[in-house]
Amino acid sequence: MRSLTVAAAFYLAIFNGALLTSGALYAADNASSLLIDTAVTSVTMQSVQSLVFYPSRNAPASTQALNHSQIPAQIDALVNAMLVRVGDKVTKDQPVALLDCTQATLNVNAQQAQYQQLKINYQFQQRQLKRGNNLAKRKTIGDVELDQINTSMLSARALLSAQQSRVDQARLNQTRCKIIAPFNGMVTKRLVNVGEMVAPGRSIISLVQLDNVEVTANVALNDTQSFNQAKAFYFESSAQQYPLTRRILLPLVLDQTRSRQARLNFSKQSAMPGLTGRLIWVAARAHLPANMLQQRGDHYGVFVVIDQHAKFVTLTDAQAGRPIAINMAHQWTNYPLAIDGRHGLLDGQIVSIKDQGIAPKITNKVSANLQTGAQD
Repeated sequence: MRSLTVAAAFYLAIFNGALLTSGALYAADNASSLLIDTAVTSVTMQSVQSLVFYPSRNAPASTQALNHSQIPAQIDALVNAMLVRVGDKVTKDQPVALLDCTQATLNVNAQQAQYQQLKINYQFQQRQLKRGNNLAKRKTIGDVELDQINTSMLSARALLSAQQSRVDQARLNQTRCKIIAPFNGMVTKRLVNVGEMVAPGRSIISLVQLDNVEVTANVALNDTQSFNQAKAFYFESSAQQYPLTRRILLPLVLDQTRSRQARLNFSKQSAMPGLTGRLIWVAARAHLPANMLQQRGDHYGVFVVIDQHAKFVTLTDAQAGRPIAINMAHQWTNYPLAIDGRHGLLDGQIVSIKDQGIAPKITNKVSANLQTGAQD
């Protein structure tokens, strides 16, 4: 009986000890939770609008005239006069050189004389056919004779039509004695001199078009997405920027550079052809500096301050070490960001605001309608 009493007392002591240990642990946990809930971190704030920027990328580029042509002679002739010099600006249809037109004029006269002869013969054949039809009505000639007369008339008409084409060609060659500019531009080379004989296809001058210039650049494959999503384009050369509009990104990869060629037009002032520089394109989406990114658990985001509480905004597309793309339409961008002191913050933690002249935006509910995590 005495041994039972001792055993009961022993187990009772163990049970009481367990209760005391459990109570101490519970009290410690409560004290730790209370410490976290009541911990206050001092932070500075800055508005999202004052921190955002639009990153840009660039690629080597150059300007090219759409037309840089060598204007040829189109007939055999002697060069009588060169009407332009290197550096002269010309307008469309302005004469740039004169060729000796004697041979072309003689050819026009000869072809016209031949045309008149064939015309007389054709008119005679028409009269013959009219007389043949009258004789056929009176049964004076047969069908064979009438058919021969009609065939002669048709042959004369065909010869006359062919000769008219020769006359037109001779007159066209006569106009080609005066070489004219096919577009507005500037003379870059004089390729013949007065007194030289030229043949069809021989270049007379080199002419570059100044009012039809575009920019060409090779965009790296890993930059094509940002290029396609860009909101603004510029060509920069000699510390001057020219706004551009995108025309096309060719669907062809260049083997040597592993890039795609882009073609862009000047939207305002055009640069001179032949310039080299950089093509710059600016992102359409706003970005925050990369050092603003914080990691909590498996998520990346930033801290905003609402009613003196830190709120962790998850940004699903954010990547460590890169500028943070954001959507300025999201409501959280209306609240200031925690700057100094942000590294140790926890979601929902109370913060004290250092005076920077930026008052926190007040709301009755810290998390009410707060858009987090969504990125376009």
